[in-house]
Amino acid sequence: MAVLFYVGPTIEGLVKNTTFKGSLPANVSALLQKYPILNRLLVAVDQSVAATRAAKTPGTLEYEAYVTLGGIVGKPDAGGSSTGGGGGGGVTATAGPLDVTLHANSNAPGNGETYTAARGNERLTFSVRGNSTARKVRFELADLSGIFVPITAFSVTDPAKYSTETTGGRDTAPESWTVSVPAGWTFRAPLESVSAGGNVIVRGKAVIVNV
Repeated sequence: MAVLFYVGPTIEGLVKNTTFKGSLPANVSALLQKYPILNRLLVAVDQSVAATRAAKTPGTLEYEAYVTLGGIVGKPDAGGSSTGGGGGGGVTATAGPLDVTLHANSNAPGNGETYTAARGNERLTFSVRGNSTARKVRFELADLSGIFVPITAFSVTDPAKYSTETTGGRDTAPESWTVSVPAGWTFRAPLESVSAGGNVIVRGKAVIVNV
């Protein structure tokens, strides 16, 4: 009999640290349909320790799924057991959005501008557009060391879609992405390639997230 363990934040009746034996309850199955990224946080019991650690590690799919679903990584949920009520508080914006421009009108490969989360843990939501017929934009994050590594961003319109880069996004069909930037860390979206004569614009807004 399969035994699964949920390491994500409490959400719509699904409580953190709940164990499921056999078939999933109807309400949980419905949540998986509504939020496909829940699959990243519903793991076999023998993988629960590793998955919990991954959910607290920026840059992992589990971390992005946890934050996207409304959890604050590193802060324990109130209650948070299979028998208890309550649960982890959701993510809320505690300050107004801050305009962010990563590429104003780039027509050649380059790193573009960076954005550092100086106000606390932040969520950056941005769009990729422009008149280029082809382009490739990567998503990267650096900790206090300043070394950039690939970071997974989630599609705003399709939470089941996630990637460390995109070749989409133009004026006629812009793409929107969201990424979590821990306090003091820096995000950038290097333009690896762009079609001749075309440009790429990457702009968005950042908000502080807190319990």
